[in-house]
Amino acid sequence: MKLNTKILFISLVGLSVMLIISLLATTIYFNRIKGAQIKKNAKAAQRQFEMAMEAKKKVWLTNALQVASNDNIKKAILENDRKLADSTLKRLGKTFKENTGFKNVQVHLIDKNLHSFYKSWAADSYGQALGYSKGYAQVKNTLKSDVAMEVSGKGVRLKGLFPIMDNGQFFGIANFEGGLNSIKRTLKSHDLEFIYFMNANDLDVAKGMGGKPRAAEFILNQKDVDEQYWDYLQKPGILNKILGAPFFLDREYLSIKGQFKSFAESTTGLYVLGMKSKIALENVNTLKKLIVTIFSLLFGIFLVFIVSLVLFMQRSVVKPIKTIADGMKDIAKGEGDLTKRLKFVSRDEIGQLSREFNIFIERLDHLIWDVNDRNQNLGLVSNELSGVAAMMTANAAKVSTQANAVVGAAEEMNLNMNTVAAAVEQTTVSASHIAAATEEMTASISEISKNTSKTKQITDQAVKDAGSASDKISDLQTSAQDIGNVLNTIQEISEQINLLALNATIEAARAGEAGKGFAVVADEIKQLAGQTSKATVDIQEKVENIQGVSSQTVEEIGRVVAIIDDVDGQVNSVAASIKEQTTTTEDISANLQQVSAGIADIQETILLANEISNRIAQEIHVVKESSEEMSEYSRNVENDAESQNHMAVDVIEMMSQFKMIQKGFHAAPVKRTHSVWKKKLSNLLSGKQEDISMDQMTDYRRCEFGQWYFGPGMEKYAKSQGYKELGEIHEKVHEIGGRVATLFNAGNIGEAHDLFKEYGQVTTQLFELLDGLEQQTS
Repeated sequence: MKLNTKILFISLVGLSVMLIISLLATTIYFNRIKGAQIKKNAKAAQRQFEMAMEAKKKVWLTNALQVASNDNIKKAILENDRKLADSTLKRLGKTFKENTGFKNVQVHLIDKNLHSFYKSWAADSYGQALGYSKGYAQVKNTLKSDVAMEVSGKGVRLKGLFPIMDNGQFFGIANFEGGLNSIKRTLKSHDLEFIYFMNANDLDVAKGMGGKPRAAEFILNQKDVDEQYWDYLQKPGILNKILGAPFFLDREYLSIKGQFKSFAESTTGLYVLGMKSKIALENVNTLKKLIVTIFSLLFGIFLVFIVSLVLFMQRSVVKPIKTIADGMKDIAKGEGDLTKRLKFVSRDEIGQLSREFNIFIERLDHLIWDVNDRNQNLGLVSNELSGVAAMMTANAAKVSTQANAVVGAAEEMNLNMNTVAAAVEQTTVSASHIAAATEEMTASISEISKNTSKTKQITDQAVKDAGSASDKISDLQTSAQDIGNVLNTIQEISEQINLLALNATIEAARAGEAGKGFAVVADEIKQLAGQTSKATVDIQEKVENIQGVSSQTVEEIGRVVAIIDDVDGQVNSVAASIKEQTTTTEDISANLQQVSAGIADIQETILLANEISNRIAQEIHVVKESSEEMSEYSRNVENDAESQNHMAVDVIEMMSQFKMIQKGFHAAPVKRTHSVWKKKLSNLLSGKQEDISMDQMTDYRRCEFGQWYFGPGMEKYAKSQGYKELGEIHEKVHEIGGRVATLFNAGNIGEAHDLFKEYGQVTTQLFELLDGLEQQTS
């Protein structure tokens, strides 16, 4: 699209936007006026209804007063004379109808017990309990008149209640009640329709209303209704919309809903006021016509202005910009050629645009060169960090495996301690038997021989049990030594992980801002390795305690065996000479006390050893969990490094689309390419499948840098400082890398790991020499 077409298009869009904004602003203003007018009409309609209602309430209350103050009415209630009440109310009702115009007027007399005394519309129906009425109860309790809407047998009606009193004594209530048809007629003169309803759940009181028309959960409570508005309310969903808001407006009516106030400040029933929408919006429609007229005039003025502006832009802007565009085509032909510049065509803003554009292209060239260099370095760091993380993951897995082995050894040691405890318990039982035999020997000389034989058997068993206990404790010492060996292995792995984390920190620091996130993760791994080492030392101390306690236990068992041998000698002496019975028995008792004390010491030692073995198992679990957590962190670092490397490669490919001014040797691509080889070797040493071509690994002339080094690089920079050393180090990198892969494939994994460290050092030297060459040539 040409510029003049764009200007025309923009002008038309601007005109359209202005038109839309004007329409939107006008619509908002109009809707506000419309909303305000609707609210005003709704309030006015509500006010007209309330005024008509208040006027009718006053009439109702006045008429109720006339009935309550009539002497014949009082007499009729006092004497229970319904005929007198009937004749009096018929005469009063005729007067009411003639003087007020209310046609549907009815009077209900209630006695002091709140039972129906007389109904003007059903003289023969009386005596019904009226306790459901809050109004009757209120008037009886307060002895004050009141008027409100309340449900009766004929639906919701306006009741004017006045207490019937004589000399301060309450006799009953005069109820002057009726419908609201007069309200409808009054509101009709104000262009308002009025329809009111009772609640369907009040049918238990107004039983005669069950057959009346319904709308939703309401029952129509009047006969004289406007058919057009009633048909409108019966349309599906209309009444629900009216009930859901204070007022509702559509194309036909503005409807306002409300509820009647009943006695005791409660509400009952429903009324709806309707005003035709055309009447409600009469003033608004007049304003709408005025707005349309003004808006059309303004639109014409804006259109003339836009046409004039387009013609001016065509002459003053389009032609100079077209000249600049022709110059830019040469830059665009190269698809990212940042070496070309625009010619200045004028001294105005457009000429300044050309100059600034040239400055921008020059800065963009520097910026893209810098971005490309940084992404090359980012790819280098990502590869380095990915390789380190892979090694750390593999080492963490080894730690977890060794920890599992230590857990198994700890469990086996625990089982051995339980066996020793059982043997000591058996020894305690044997010692108890010997004590019992000694007591029997003292009690009866005739049983000495028998008891001596039994004691001989028990001491022999004790010797066997003590020997078994000594063997178990020896096994415990052996298990403790095995745990110590495993802990030494864990300590070595922790130190190796700590070294790897330190290397990762160094690599991340070298990456600058791009490696800060990796430095934090490496530091976390270093801390985990430190915690693992600390936990290992703690466990080593506990294992040494177990070994010490086990040695003490063996010595105690040896003393027990000596004591039991002494007991055996005393028993033989008893058998040889009955005369020495008393002395021998005392010696046996003393030796038995020593045996019991020794066994108690053994039990305490076994419990302590058992507790220590449990703590060893817990510490080993801590080591295992730490190694698993460290492995997870390492995998996260590796994944993040891979993602970062992929992003760097994508950015590098995008940057390759630009043609930039060459500024000498660029070290970053060479460093990134060789970091890929380092990553492949790290993956190989970590146990991952890695396809490594030994020909490409060992032939330093075939790689991309080798071809440049012995070709164009040799022609340009052969005399540069350090160029020869750079070639030697590059050759050494390929040679050591090939040896690492060969050793690993031959199964010499330990030697491959050691040589890989040297490979990392030589690679670092290569990168430093590459950076030096870049600085010399830039």
